Amino acid sequence: MMSEQNEKMNLTTLCYIEQDGKYLMLHRIKKENDINKDKWLGIGGHFLANESPEECLLREVKEETGLVLNSWRFRGIVTFVQKDRMFEYMMLYTSDDFSGEMKECDEGEPVWIDKKKINTLELWEGDKIFFKLLDEERPFFSLKFVYDKDVLTQAFLDGKRYTETAAVSCDEKGEIIARVMTGFPTKFGLPRQAGIVPELTGRIVFNEKYRVADAFRGLEDFDYIWVIWKFSEAKRKEWSPTVRPPRLGGNTRMGVFATRSPFRPNPIGLSCLKLEKIDYEAKDGPVLIVSGIDMMSGTPVYDIKPYLPYADAKLFARGGFTGNVASSADLSVEFEKDWDAGLVNGGKAISFEETKMLKSKLIAILSLDPRPSYQNDPERIYGFEFEDYEIGFRVEKNTAFVINATFREK
Repeated sequence: MMSEQNEKMNLTTLCYIEQDGKYLMLHRIKKENDINKDKWLGIGGHFLANESPEECLLREVKEETGLVLNSWRFRGIVTFVQKDRMFEYMMLYTSDDFSGEMKECDEGEPVWIDKKKINTLELWEGDKIFFKLLDEERPFFSLKFVYDKDVLTQAFLDGKRYTETAAVSCDEKGEIIARVMTGFPTKFGLPRQAGIVPELTGRIVFNEKYRVADAFRGLEDFDYIWVIWKFSEAKRKEWSPTVRPPRLGGNTRMGVFATRSPFRPNPIGLSCLKLEKIDYEAKDGPVLIVSGIDMMSGTPVYDIKPYLPYADAKLFARGGFTGNVASSADLSVEFEKDWDAGLVNGGKAISFEETKMLKSKLIAILSLDPRPSYQNDPERIYGFEFEDYEIGFRVEKNTAFVINATFREK
């Protein structure tokens, strides 16, 4: 019996190399028959015969990156159980002490990613759990993940059921089928509702098993779609029966079921987006090109449904507390002198048409006043990332002033 089990068991190491608040991530896009294809992982691989975990760690890092680890931390053990497949024990390490020169990797593209943006990438759902533990500087831990194909169905931390993440509770009921890729790597600046900024576009990229052209047959005849998605960044241990809607100034409480707050018993979002095009020719197609987005890049999608005007449009419906406060624009937007100097004088260049398009989008975004409702300091400089840029602005009275725009690091 032992020999039978050993034949189905994998031993691996995985290391997250740290530098300047970033992790070195490997985008697995080079191998066709890769179980991790298109996902982002750390650096690691399988044990060779007679290797210790540390020997495997050092060899894999050297082979995949060209770097040499001078010291490292053993952070935990992760057990993976895959239905109808082999199981795996993974030794998890981090290191911020290394030397050498980076080299190309034949398994993927190595990229330094800001730790705050890790969850916007296409990750295994369980990886988000151990990233959280690493971020919390949790002492040595043991995790167990149970997957059914790509879906995380169970998670255990140090022998006890782990339920502090929406990834587990939601994915037991619905499989993530796609990700929305947009110009917003973080939440700041996002419109609070879908459709109110039609200039903002996105791509809905499906997981490989759903990239079947027949599944989209007839969808091109609809102008709008409903997208059911997950508030992947809305994380709280307990739900609250009341919330403070931004439209009421952040001071008035309403029942959570009377709002669209992301902090819900089940963190599920619903957006009505315009379907601009179905791109069947894209490398990762079919891809849905949509406009009017209100999601950050990497948002998980549970389902797509067509919008039906005869059933979904309710012209005389009441809008509750939103009826008296909804408006198409809260702020006027002005651009200070030389606001775009960083886009002209840098190593890159931006064309006149690109500048014009960027201004149009910034006017649409900032007119809705993305600031937290409780902040009203005219001296405060706000910043957010959008598409390829970092935007700085301030607000005085009823006007948003764009101060600068520079190319952001990726």
